[in-house]
Amino acid sequence: MRRRSISTATALAVLFSSAALTVTAAGTASAAASVAAPGGMVAHAGLQRVFVADRSGGTITAADWSGGLIKRVSGVPGVTGLVLSDDGSTLYAAAEGSHEVVALDAGTLAVKNRWTIDTTEGPRGIAFTAGKVWFSYGDQWDGNLGSIDPDWTAPEPPVEPTEPPVEPTEPPVEPTEPPVEPTEPPVEPTEPPVEPTEPPVEPTEPPVEPTEPPVEPTEPPAEPAEPPVEPTAAAPAGELSTASEEDGQVRMGLSPHSSLWYDPAVLDTDPSSPGLLAMGEAGISTGSVSVLDVSSGTPELVAHHNGNYSLTYGVNDVDLVPGASQVLVNGNKRLSYANGAFADAGTYPTGSHNGDISGDGTVAGFLGDAISVYAPNGTKPLRTLSTGGDTADVEWAPDASRLFALVGSNGTYTLKAFTGPKLNVPTLTVSAPSKGTIGTKLTVTGKITATVPLPAGVQLKVARIDVASPSGKALPTVTAKADGTFSFTDTPAAGGDVVYRVTYSGDAKHTPVVKSDTVVIPRTSTSLTLNNNGKVYSYGADVTFTAHLGKTYANRKVEIWANPYGSDKPNVLVKSGTVNSSGNISAVVDMKRDTTVTAVFKGDAKYAPKTVTSVGYAKVKISNTVSGHYKTGVVGSHNYYWFRKTKDALISTTMSYYPGRSERLDLQIYYNGSWYSSGSEYIQLDGSGKRTVNLGSPGEAGVKARVRTNYINGSSGDNVNSTTYGSWKYLYFTN
Repeated sequence: MRRRSISTATALAVLFSSAALTVTAAGTASAAASVAAPGGMVAHAGLQRVFVADRSGGTITAADWSGGLIKRVSGVPGVTGLVLSDDGSTLYAAAEGSHEVVALDAGTLAVKNRWTIDTTEGPRGIAFTAGKVWFSYGDQWDGNLGSIDPDWTAPEPPVEPTEPPVEPTEPPVEPTEPPVEPTEPPVEPTEPPVEPTEPPVEPTEPPVEPTEPPVEPTEPPAEPAEPPVEPTAAAPAGELSTASEEDGQVRMGLSPHSSLWYDPAVLDTDPSSPGLLAMGEAGISTGSVSVLDVSSGTPELVAHHNGNYSLTYGVNDVDLVPGASQVLVNGNKRLSYANGAFADAGTYPTGSHNGDISGDGTVAGFLGDAISVYAPNGTKPLRTLSTGGDTADVEWAPDASRLFALVGSNGTYTLKAFTGPKLNVPTLTVSAPSKGTIGTKLTVTGKITATVPLPAGVQLKVARIDVASPSGKALPTVTAKADGTFSFTDTPAAGGDVVYRVTYSGDAKHTPVVKSDTVVIPRTSTSLTLNNNGKVYSYGADVTFTAHLGKTYANRKVEIWANPYGSDKPNVLVKSGTVNSSGNISAVVDMKRDTTVTAVFKGDAKYAPKTVTSVGYAKVKISNTVSGHYKTGVVGSHNYYWFRKTKDALISTTMSYYPGRSERLDLQIYYNGSWYSSGSEYIQLDGSGKRTVNLGSPGEAGVKARVRTNYINGSSGDNVNSTTYGSWKYLYFTN
């Protein structure tokens, strides 16, 4: 359909804003077109564009055939509907916020014209047919109809073609008085200006036929035979107007109904029925429906249903049905019309409250996140499309090759394009045995059906996917029987998960469809070992890990992975290759952290995959320096740092860095031939893994002490290394 207006059932309050238009163009990579409050949508075949209106922003967006943003203009306040002219050159918008109809160039979105509508409510619905723009307007119980003639030009003043209506020597006749003869006394207002039996006027006077229009073009015209018609006044609120073709470019009060409607109506036209206009009474549950003939410019009723719940229950949307004397209401209810009345013609079981109908009569009704597509008069959907969100509006491409939907999520409605919307989706099932054996024949069965009949002798492609053919091995094509059932046999040569994939490529009326089923075929287990599990190594040691692979069928490849402890280090493939003649493969791992080493055999056609792990542990690197002493010397069996009894002893530590790591400092005192603990303390290292600690001084001579720093797995702030104890540093305090 060429018109799309937003339903009043979902209408939001609109903001009054400036009428000036501003333009936003898309970049080279277009984002999806979106709006905050849908205000109508229409598709343009020639330009392959979709125009989408935003009520709250007062904008109109042009999108490409894929839904990508091309251009956006603002300055159309409270826009509630869009429609294209018959030739597609002009886009018309109902701007309810500023009470205007705005004409824009469809190619550039530049404003061509604006018409102010004399109303406090509307225009809301908008449509185009018979060379005119039709719009609905009016407050409660004052819903009416108006039109705009875009090609209208102001008429010349109401005078005769070449001469004034009286002789130049005579004063003009007042328009409110009956016409008079130039030389005769005035005619009484209740009498005709010239009696049929009177003789013609004197040759010196303008000739006048007694009962005919004024004189020939070469002579001065006679006065009109009838009194001039007073301009038709606008009808009072609540009454019908008697607008005529002389009202001007914008005509209002054109509703032909015996009483005005509750709210501005939803409108629709169809190119296959030029001159017809459908109206639906919105905003009230009864919902009257009409079809008007507007080809003459003055609407005349073709059919009317006065809402009484017998045929409708609330009208959100109306669509003229192409090629039939029917109206589609709310995307699901068909009403036929004949002899001025409507009758029930069937229902599409969509459950929708809105929808659209294509030029060939295909219907798309939506509810929530589902769009149901029906063939004309169909009882089962051709296809059900999932939009992934709350659907607010749909619009067919004029050739029905695409269906556009505005889909809401988190307060934004995004334009989505669905290709092949009329194609029926077949139902395909595939059933294979759950288990099998290598070298043993098995049978796979299935069935393909569709709500739209499939061609006879449907051909199905079959492929087997297994470890020997991971990209799939084509098997003979299978033909479905008349009832859609099929079967085939195969003898698997490899074990593991064997997938049988069946594909229907589709046709002119059906989408492609693919289904598969899996057979589990057991494989023999092989042996795989990995050395060095549980061993502890010094920091930075290069450790060789060796994997040994047992008997296999064809694959002799093994991978060795190293995964250091800590989330900051990834699992790394250290080596991948074929084992040697002894079945071994080795890799060197730099042990700076505890590391999980993994050997992986991925299996082959007859032997199952296998994975083994080995954990190697790595100590940290610790170094300590002592400062503040005046000499070193041996006391007993240890080398001591000698300090004056009042001199502070400083211990500096450097340890392998890890975020948040702490050292544990142990201090012991020598007394009566034994070492006694003076305490332990965890001290956090800096960003380079260093820290200097002041141990103080005892203040007396003869004191012997020793100190060391350690890393304790789990207690030093992390667990990426194994517990490591530093060496003791011996201190001796003298005079």
